[in-house]
Amino acid sequence: MKYNPPQTILNIAQERGSKATTKAAAWRYLLKHLPRHPHRGIITIEQRIHRDADARQRLWDNPRMERRATGRARVLGYPDKSEQWGWYCEAYEINNRLGEREIIRNQYGQIIEHYNLKAKTDYQTYTAYKAAINLIRESAIESWDTIEFDRKGRAEGDACHIELYDFSMSGRAAVVCQRRTEGTRYGVKTVSKTYYLITDDGSVTQTSIQVAKLAKEDLPWGSIVHAAQGNMDVIKNIRKERIEAEKAKESEITTGYKLLKTGDDGTLQSVWDNSSWTIGTPRVEKVKQGHTSGLYYYRDLTQCLDAAHRNEVFGYDRNHRRLVVVEVEATGKQIAYQYGKYAASTITPLRVIASTL
Repeated sequence: MKYNPPQTILNIAQERGSKATTKAAAWRYLLKHLPRHPHRGIITIEQRIHRDADARQRLWDNPRMERRATGRARVLGYPDKSEQWGWYCEAYEINNRLGEREIIRNQYGQIIEHYNLKAKTDYQTYTAYKAAINLIRESAIESWDTIEFDRKGRAEGDACHIELYDFSMSGRAAVVCQRRTEGTRYGVKTVSKTYYLITDDGSVTQTSIQVAKLAKEDLPWGSIVHAAQGNMDVIKNIRKERIEAEKAKESEITTGYKLLKTGDDGTLQSVWDNSSWTIGTPRVEKVKQGHTSGLYYYRDLTQCLDAAHRNEVFGYDRNHRRLVVVEVEATGKQIAYQYGKYAASTITPLRVIASTL
C-alpha cells in the first residue's frame, strides 16, 4: 500500500497537541507520546533497547511486521532508517503485541482494524468482520497498486484499492468501495469511487446509495448492507430512535452549580459579560462545541469551587474572588468539557447556597 508524502514534523506535532515551534521540540514531543503500556505508562524505547539488545532485531525478523511498522512510520513523518524511525517501529510492534483488536470506523467512515490497549471488539463482531474480508478477497472486484514515489515525494502510476464500509453480522454480505487513485507531482489523488454490495453467493452489485454519508452516522453493523439491499426502513428506524432518545435526554433536568457575582445593586450578574441573572427565571442560549456558546455550570460542587480557586472558570483575566454559588437546573442540549464543566442550552437559577473567598 502506498502513502501520500508525509507532512512536516511541526505540523504532525501541532496536530497532536504540541506547542513546538522547532523541529527538535517537535521530535521530543512525538517521541514522548509513543504508545502506552497498560501498567508502566509511556514506553521508553531508549531504555528498552539498552535493556534488550535483540529487541529491534526481532522486529526485522518479522517481514510482515516490518512492512506495517515502516508504513505507519512514514505516514507519521518519521525519516526512513532514522533513529526516531527505529524507535517508532519498535513501539508499534510492542503496542500491537500488548493491545487488543478493535474494529472501528475512521474519519471517512471506512472500517479498519487496529490495536487498542483499553478496548476490544467482541468475538461475534470480529468473526463477521473477518468473513467480510474473505468475501472481498474472493470477489471479482479488481485491485492493484503501481504507484511509486521518487526521492522528492512525486508519485507516478495508478492504483485501485477495495475498502470495507459495512458488513452483516452473519458474515454473508458486505458493502465496499472501489477507490481508484493516480500519482501526481503533488502526491496521490482520488480519481473515482464506486460502491458495491458483495454477497456470499458470489454476486457483486453496484449500489447508488450514499454509503460514505451513512457510514459517518456511525450506524450499527449491517445497517448499510440492509440499505444497499433496498431496505431503507432500517436506517429510518434507527434515526427515529436516536431523535427520540435525544429529545428524552434534553427533557431531563440536571441539578448543578454556577458561579456568579453580586452587582452594586445586589443583583446577580455574570462574571463574563455582566449580564443579569434572576432567581427562578430561566436563560436560554444555543449550545455549540469548543466553548463558542452556551450557558456554563458544574454538576459537582467541589469541582466548581476548586475551579474558582484555581482561576479556571472564566479565564485568568477575570476576577475569581468574592463570588456566589448558585444552585441551578440545566435542561436541553448539553456538552461536557474538562474538569466537570458543562454547557447547557437552558439554565434556571434556583437559590444562592454559598460564597467563595
